[in-house]
Amino acid sequence: MNNKIDYDNKVLEVRDLKQQFRISRKKGGKIYAIDGISFDVYKREVFGLVGESGCGKTTTGRTIIKLYQPTDGVVKFNDYPISQGYYENTKIIRRARVATKVKIREANPLKKLIFDEKSQYDHQKALLHKELKAAKKKYKASLIEANKDYIEYQTQLIQLKNRKDNDVASSKFLIEKQIREIKKNVLKEINYETRSNIVFSKKRLKKKISSIKISPISKEEKMAQSNMAREQFKNEISDALENKKQLFKEHEGKLLTKEQKQKEIQKLTKELEQSLEKITKNYEQELKELKKEQFAEPISKEEKANLKTIYLNEVNQVKVKEQEL
Repeated sequence: MNNKIDYDNKVLEVRDLKQQFRISRKKGGKIYAIDGISFDVYKREVFGLVGESGCGKTTTGRTIIKLYQPTDGVVKFNDYPISQGYYENTKIIRRARVATKVKIREANPLKKLIFDEKSQYDHQKALLHKELKAAKKKYKASLIEANKDYIEYQTQLIQLKNRKDNDVASSKFLIEKQIREIKKNVLKEINYETRSNIVFSKKRLKKKISSIKISPISKEEKMAQSNMAREQFKNEISDALENKKQLFKEHEGKLLTKEQKQKEIQKLTKELEQSLEKITKNYEQELKELKKEQFAEPISKEEKANLKTIYLNEVNQVKVKEQEL
C-alpha cells in the first residue's frame, strides 16, 4: 500500500480566502474572521490547521465546504472551482447591472419614454412630499410661537412649585433627623455593641482552639498556644467592658429623660410647622408676583383655527398639484 504524498496530484487548493462578517448594520461595522489565507492539500496528505482559539480555524473549514459564502478568494477541489468570493467586485457588478439596464431601455424608445416619464413623476411627487412636510413643520412652529408667552409662564410656575417642594422636603428631613437622634437609646446601643464584640471574640477563640487541636505539634506546644489564645480572649473581654464603662461615663448627665425627650420633640415639631408655614407664605407671595408680571393664557380657539386653516390651505394646494401630475 502506497502511503507517500503525491505532490503531483493537488486535491484542494485555497487561494487568498477571506471571510468577512458584519457586526453592525447601522454603523457598517465589519470584522475579518479570515484575511487572505492560502494553502494546498495533496493526495494522501494529512493536513492540519493550528492556531489559538478564535483565530479562524473553524470558519476556514466552514467556508471551504460552503457553509459560509466566501467574501473573497478561490477554493478548488481536484482543480475544479467549487467556491469563489465576489465581495471585492460588488461595486463593479452593481455598475454593470445599471449600465445594462440603461442600454436595454435605450434600445427600446417606448420603454425609455415610459422610464423618463416615471422618473420625472417620482421626482415631482418627492418635491410635493417635501412641501407637505415643510407645511406641517411651519404649522407646529406657528403654534409654538403663538403660545410662547403661555409656555414661558407655565415653565415659571413649574419651577416655582418645584422649589417650594424641595424646601419642604429639606426642612422635614432635617427636623426628622434631629427627632430620630433624640429618640435613639444610646445605652442600649452601647450594650448591644459590647455584646457583639464579646460574641465575636468567643467565636474567634473556638476557631483558634480547633485549629491548635488538629495542628501537628506536641501536646506541650498545643497547651501553650491554647493558654495564650485564652489569655488573649480574656484581654479582649476586659477591653470591651472597659470601653463600655468609658462610654457610659461620657454619656452620664447628657442623657435625656422621657419627659425631656417629649419636650424636645414637641419643640422641633413646632419649629417644623413654623418653617413649613413660612415656605408656604413665600410661595404664595412669589406666585402672586408671577401672576401679576407674567400671566399669560393659551391662544384662543379662533386663533388656533385660523392657523390650522392656513395649514390646510397649503396642504390642499399641494394635493391639487399632485392631481395635476
